[in-house]
Amino acid sequence: LGDEKLSHDFSPALRLFAPARDECSEALKDRMPEEGEKFAVLMPGSEWETKRWSWEGYREVAKALIDRKMKVLVCGNSKERAYNKQVSENLDVIDLSGQTTLQDLMYLIKNAALVVCNDSMALHMASAFKTPNVAIFCATSPEFGFGPWMNSASVVVQKEGLYCKPCRRHGGHICPTGTEKCMKDLPASDVIRAIDNILSI
Repeated sequence: LGDEKLSHDFSPALRLFAPARDECSEALKDRMPEEGEKFAVLMPGSEWETKRWSWEGYREVAKALIDRKMKVLVCGNSKERAYNKQVSENLDVIDLSGQTTLQDLMYLIKNAALVVCNDSMALHMASAFKTPNVAIFCATSPEFGFGPWMNSASVVVQKEGLYCKPCRRHGGHICPTGTEKCMKDLPASDVIRAIDNILSI
C-alpha cells in the first residue's frame, strides 16, 4: 500500500462458499426444508457456558417463530444434544444437533431466512453470508470486536446495565458472581422483538 492511507470505512472481506443443496450430507438431505421454504436456524449452544443464553429463552423463540409460520431448525454439535433437546422437545421443529457437517451448516446458514445464535461461529458465518441474524451476547460484548460485521440485517441483543458485563473477553465456564444475570435476565420478548424487526425489513 506504500504511503496510501486506508479510508475509515475500510472493512475486511471474507468470502465463504456454501455447498449446493445436492452436496449436503445424506443425513441432512432427508430432513432439510423443501427448496424455497423459509426457515430459521437456532444455535443455542456454546463451548463457553457464560456465552449460552437460557434454553428456556430459545424455546420461547422457537414457539414464536412457529407461530409466525416459519420452519425452525435447531443445530449444534453432538455435545450440545442434551441442551438443545430442552429447546426442541415436543415442538414442531427439526433438531439436527450432532447430525450436520460444517458444509451442511454453511448451506443452512447461507439459505436461512434468519439465524438466532449466541456469540459464536454461527454469527460470523451469518455475517459472511449476510444472512439476517439476531446475535445474543451474554457474558461477552460486541465492543471487543467479535460482533456482527458487514451485515446490515444483524441485530445484537444483550442485557444492559450490568456492572459485571463483560466479565471476560471470550467468556468462561463459570459466572464469576454466581448470579448468571447476563444469561437469565435477558427476556425472550427482547429477542422476539428484534426478530420481528428484522423480518419486517
